[in-house]
Amino acid sequence: MNATVKKAMLLVNLLAFTAIVPLYAQINTASASPTYASGEVLVSFSNRYAASSTETANALNAVLGKNQYTQETFNHLSSAVIRSNTYTTPELLEKFASINSVRAVAPNYINRFANDRNDTYYNDLWALQNTGQAAGTPDADIDADEAWKLEEGSRDVVVAVIDSGIDYTHEDLRENMWDGTAFGLKYHGYDFASDAAGGNDDDPMPVLPHGTHIAGTLGAVANNIGVVGVAPKVSLMALKVFRDDGNAFDSDILEALNFVSQKVDAGVNIVAVNASYTSTGRSDVIRNVIEELGNKGVLFCAAAGNDTSDNDRIARYPAGYNLDNIISVTATDRNDRLAYFSNYGTTSVDIAAPGLNIVSTVPHNSYDISSGTSMAVPLVAGSIALLAAYDANSTATQRKRSLLNSVDSLASLQNKVSSGGRLNVHRALLNLKKSADVTTWATGVYGNFEDRRQLLSIPGAKSLRVTITGETEPFYDFIYIYDEAGNQLMQLDGSINKSIIVKGSSVTARLVSDNSQSASGVTVRIEAVEHTADTKNITSWSTGPFSSNEKRSKNLFIHGAKKLEVTVSGSTEAGHDYLYLYDQNGTQLARLDGDINTTITVEGASVTARLTSDVSVTSTGVTISIKAIAGKGDVTAWSTGTYQNDEDRSQKLSISGATRLKVVVTGETELYYDHFFIYDGHNNPVAQLNGIINKTFIVQGDSIRARILSDHYDTASGVTVSISSL
Repeated sequence: MNATVKKAMLLVNLLAFTAIVPLYAQINTASASPTYASGEVLVSFSNRYAASSTETANALNAVLGKNQYTQETFNHLSSAVIRSNTYTTPELLEKFASINSVRAVAPNYINRFANDRNDTYYNDLWALQNTGQAAGTPDADIDADEAWKLEEGSRDVVVAVIDSGIDYTHEDLRENMWDGTAFGLKYHGYDFASDAAGGNDDDPMPVLPHGTHIAGTLGAVANNIGVVGVAPKVSLMALKVFRDDGNAFDSDILEALNFVSQKVDAGVNIVAVNASYTSTGRSDVIRNVIEELGNKGVLFCAAAGNDTSDNDRIARYPAGYNLDNIISVTATDRNDRLAYFSNYGTTSVDIAAPGLNIVSTVPHNSYDISSGTSMAVPLVAGSIALLAAYDANSTATQRKRSLLNSVDSLASLQNKVSSGGRLNVHRALLNLKKSADVTTWATGVYGNFEDRRQLLSIPGAKSLRVTITGETEPFYDFIYIYDEAGNQLMQLDGSINKSIIVKGSSVTARLVSDNSQSASGVTVRIEAVEHTADTKNITSWSTGPFSSNEKRSKNLFIHGAKKLEVTVSGSTEAGHDYLYLYDQNGTQLARLDGDINTTITVEGASVTARLTSDVSVTSTGVTISIKAIAGKGDVTAWSTGTYQNDEDRSQKLSISGATRLKVVVTGETELYYDHFFIYDGHNNPVAQLNGIINKTFIVQGDSIRARILSDHYDTASGVTVSISSL
């Protein structure tokens, strides 16, 4: 590997934090420097209260006194940061305990990087491919070379790096930086710690090298320059929360998490957060926000810390929050031993990954070596990105399970991490069964009273040849074939040898038997007869700044969609440069120029956008995005209404052609007794809700099932669920 390692980088040491008793309790302030901002707290409110509502303002004024505090609100997360010159942090905690609308309150803790001191020059990527170099153990690595034969990643998959910022001009990173121009952003992310006061702007260019080092391990480009990341094709979102003094306050991190939540709701495919920092301060406000991101399908990869201590006894946060979407990561060396600095925990730490002497990118087109659990985390976050690209229909739960169930088990990690092993991304990819590419289904010998279904699909196919062979008991047991819209195409029984051509990329086969004799069963096989030009949906196109006499066009499409919502925003020179839109039959739909902010609805699965410019001045350009909306037969909303006692009702909601759904659930059930359930298209549980409900989830696939289940006591006003395509 040809890389020039430049060593004169800022060295950042860990602070030894004193353990802090959480929420409303006494705070230990005996350490040499405070571990939280004085006179500041983070607050999360109950769902029925908005952080900036009149009720909340009245409650705060009554407790703190009008004009005695400032409030920075995050209504998207029902949270706020309260700052006071009148009260100390312990006094604020005590006062907020008396406000009924407060769900949780915590000090504004300070976080530090989870990296150790930089080591001496060592110029190879042993973590990805360990051949035994420099006295290492062969294959004490994550099997990245083998993984890349299956998947190298996708620019449609985004990982948010919450850190010190990323040098987005770096030769090894710039091609993989997230494009935020559709949201009016210029520099691939946001800076929530621009100055000592935490001022914000949209430029996450770093002073400290930590975040750029993380980004290289996660997603450096495979370009024969410098290094390569575990996910060489990924989009890196730079969210700067560390100030130039090496401190990251929970308030800055809350802003970054709010940004992630907003962008997920806006359709950005953020699959993971890389959190290579630690604190001993437990904040239930931050915990609640991370849990909300989990509801939206985002995994949170966090560093276990570098104190050589047991996290089961003294937790490190955010890794120590007991949440399903957190993956807590510790570090190993090149001989598959727990790194000398690493924290561990039989129950609190999930997995290990290489983290000692890791060479990666640092600012100004340079490269450097660093060690720490910080360096192990991006290997895990990058692996999640590979899994998400390998099977876009997989869930966050499935990706985490595949990762933890595929480790290389090591004696050195027994009773040190819950999985008992070190990351193996190749095995994790093999363990994640791709749900979208089922082409053959054999029922085998079936029994009495069976009713089985199987979806068979070939992504990108325009039409399929479906062949059915085998045997059922004639007149009693049947095999049915349905198209992707749910229309029944065939009902077969007896000795079967049939073949038909079906429009679309998928069919559903169903076997139904009675209580008499069984038979040898049926095999259903599909093959693509006609492919689309591209096997992946193209849902967005940004022209970028254009020059004179340009003529550019792009076809955007969503396989299987029946109707599209097309959004166009941006600017051309009015009266001279134009954007044209055409439907799938070539009919012109619109001619747009000047300042553009337009949404139109189009029948079919595709549109073509065409830009033409003249010889005069250039402009900033235009962004066109499409999403599938309801077509015939699609159900996108369901209201239970006031329900009765002992009810058990359900409704399928779907959007043809969608690959991800935003699911919004609002309303009320009787607290503790009546429940509202959400299941994905494979009938896997997504959520169980009760009481006052106001939740948003991101679900993979094109359908969900909603269910209301009540007991025989009081009824309530009911629940409404709606879906939209992302």
